[in-house]
Amino acid sequence: MVILLSFALYTLWNSPAYRVSRVQVSGLQYFTEDNVNEVLGLESTSVFTLSPAQMEEDLREAFPSFSNVDVQVRWPNVVQVEVSERQPVVAWKSANQTLWVDAEGLVFRSRGEEADLPVVEAYGVLPASVVDRAGTDDAGRQFIAPELVEAVMTLAAVAPEEAVLVYDPDRGLGWQDPQGWKVYFGHDGTDMDQKLLVYQALTARLLQEEIYPAMISIEYLHAPYYRMKE
Repeated sequence: MVILLSFALYTLWNSPAYRVSRVQVSGLQYFTEDNVNEVLGLESTSVFTLSPAQMEEDLREAFPSFSNVDVQVRWPNVVQVEVSERQPVVAWKSANQTLWVDAEGLVFRSRGEEADLPVVEAYGVLPASVVDRAGTDDAGRQFIAPELVEAVMTLAAVAPEEAVLVYDPDRGLGWQDPQGWKVYFGHDGTDMDQKLLVYQALTARLLQEEIYPAMISIEYLHAPYYRMKE
């Protein structure tokens, strides 16, 4: 009996019928099945050696933009992977690199072009004061404050059509105005509606007086100012 049982187990373990023939992946938007298969490397692997929990952990580590991963092993030799991908709401350009940011502030590598995303041209890096959770979570994923993400989306909705959104580590968010100056509103969305009203009133007065500054600061609601070109 022992010999027969051992032979049966050996046969099952090495039978082609119980080796992974395909990985079915659903829910992908920016990645492909080949990307997932490259990480899992399951071709011809015996299903008896598979750990769904370990595969889920491997995929989360390899793809920080996956918000949910579920792996199921279906007999005799099929692996089903269901994922949900995070949706970018902002494209962040810095040091010749484009990153995507979702509404929760998670930063992840971009995958192609998203025409509808507001794009921020960043000078330098984010200061610690606006990086959430000291920059990373327990899994090593980088976050920025969700308030900053919300501020980007607010400015993108009201900025002049040809304006370029910018970020300066010292002055915060703003845009390069088509009329020739930069305007900054600080590092988050605090009092943004009122800051925009102040900006509109200030620029109306400046244009009326034919004053064309190099920079306008509305970082502090009650202390706006402008600087002329040197």
